Amino acid sequence: MRIIEDKKSESSISDTQASSKDKQIAKGKDMNEEGKEINSQSQVDCADQEIYCIKLPGGAKFGEGEPKNQNHAVVFTRGEAFQAIHINQDNYWEETLKMKNLLEKFNEDHGPRPPTILGVRGHIFTKSISSLGWFMPNQEASFVTIGQRVLANLLKVCFQYRYPEVFGRIFHIIRGDKSKASRGINLSEDIFAGFNSTLRQGNITHHEYISVGKGHDVGLNQISLFEAKVACSNGEQILSRDIHHLGHRFDFFRMLSYYFTTVRFYVSSMMVVIVVHLFLYGKPYLSLSGLEFAIMKH
Repeated sequence: MRIIEDKKSESSISDTQASSKDKQIAKGKDMNEEGKEINSQSQVDCADQEIYCIKLPGGAKFGEGEPKNQNHAVVFTRGEAFQAIHINQDNYWEETLKMKNLLEKFNEDHGPRPPTILGVRGHIFTKSISSLGWFMPNQEASFVTIGQRVLANLLKVCFQYRYPEVFGRIFHIIRGDKSKASRGINLSEDIFAGFNSTLRQGNITHHEYISVGKGHDVGLNQISLFEAKVACSNGEQILSRDIHHLGHRFDFFRMLSYYFTTVRFYVSSMMVVIVVHLFLYGKPYLSLSGLEFAIMKH
């Protein structure tokens, strides 16, 4: 009796499997017919058809995020100028009243050519949060505000080091767009906009009568990460083709000005650190080895 029952159960299982296979085949035929109808309908509507689907390995990030977003957003702008505002920046109503005067600078000559990028001063409003918060405003004031006066009006090596600059839209759209988005080498995408404008006979100016608020992370870890990013981006700039082209087009004094305002800071900092280490290790060596006493004796 058990054998007969087992055979009956096996036959029932095989029947259910066969029926499920038949149902799947029927569903597949129905789906194929629906797909054919959709393809025929898409051919009538001139829509795109998906023929192959290939899954790429790894992430879908092919470039830096900020410059890709900027190049994508420029397409939707209108007019002859646009202002790049960073996500951690905030404008003031009183400062916006000066925007008309700032835009008039595009019609004035600042040197041999009219300006293509108008530099604007930034105001750090997070300086009162902590004692470390005072470090970033002092750094911004010394380099972004005070330093830009000399770089723009005297040395003519002012590039875009920060937001919120006002760009000549027509000039940049027809000359390689606003930013470069190659991953790694364009880590500091803002200064490459200045390189691009200068290489294509543009002119960059700096104006201090208008400012835009800006917030920074005031933690010690965030400040160190920001300084590391600036240092790494400076090293990537030296490897870029833009610096090579600028070096062939700048005169001797302008090239020295660019060197002393960019990579020279990190070279001199490295030399200072090396000299301090040599002094700290050399002084005990002279004292313990007796060379200092021998030198003083003779």
